[in-house]
Amino acid sequence: MPDIIYKYVSDRWALDWLRANENGALKVTQPTALNDPFELRVNYTINEDNPENTNEYWAGIISNIYPEDQVQVEPEEVEAVRVDYGTHFVSELIRRRLSMNIGVVSFSENHLHPLLWAHYANAGRGVVIGYNSQELDNGTLRNVEYNEMPSIIGRFYESHFIPLLYYKGPHWEYECEWRIWINLGDPNVQAEGDQDNEIYRTLIPNTAVRKVYCTEITPPDIVQEINQRLQNPEFRYDVPEVSILELSNEAYEYVERNAL
Repeated sequence: MPDIIYKYVSDRWALDWLRANENGALKVTQPTALNDPFELRVNYTINEDNPENTNEYWAGIISNIYPEDQVQVEPEEVEAVRVDYGTHFVSELIRRRLSMNIGVVSFSENHLHPLLWAHYANAGRGVVIGYNSQELDNGTLRNVEYNEMPSIIGRFYESHFIPLLYYKGPHWEYECEWRIWINLGDPNVQAEGDQDNEIYRTLIPNTAVRKVYCTEITPPDIVQEINQRLQNPEFRYDVPEVSILELSNEAYEYVERNAL
């Protein structure tokens, strides 16, 4: 496990992660909101001629992921997902069911990757926050494994799907991703917004923050506010100031210089 793992954040949300109090907040992403359409994809062949391949059958199977839950999947929902997702409908039903109870927070081993800055930090205008991995680890911190084939699964229970959160296709390998998964019912999790647009955040002590990186094009007011928060002893950050990244003249890469 690396000592520090990094979260890429857009400039819009940077101050929401680096809060002006004793605890920061990590945004928890439910499986339905993850950006890879192959998330939780299972190696499970759907035979359209199988008499068991009915909406009622799949409603019962997916409901059984959380058999104790009072909210059960209805055949009408299965039919609607079949229409929208085609052969991917089982994976989408799995994602929806798991999203009722869990979410993930993703990190990277690499704080200098140009693609990650482009994709997750508003084209280089955002922020990268380095966290002490030991303080982040709630017992679920693991690196993502990149495989050519989806995993085979035989039984539809939550415990069988949790490991699938740590498997992705090889085209994502450049992200060097680590993940933790969070129970949305955990006392440290806060829900905001209405039922259709809920955002979940889990609190993390500011002492877990080890590095903060911005670039030359991160808005100056954001950099200034972050520095003020880092240097306020009441907020308990263990970082003296933001580190600024510049574009190298010698290679397609970011290089670090000290903030003024």
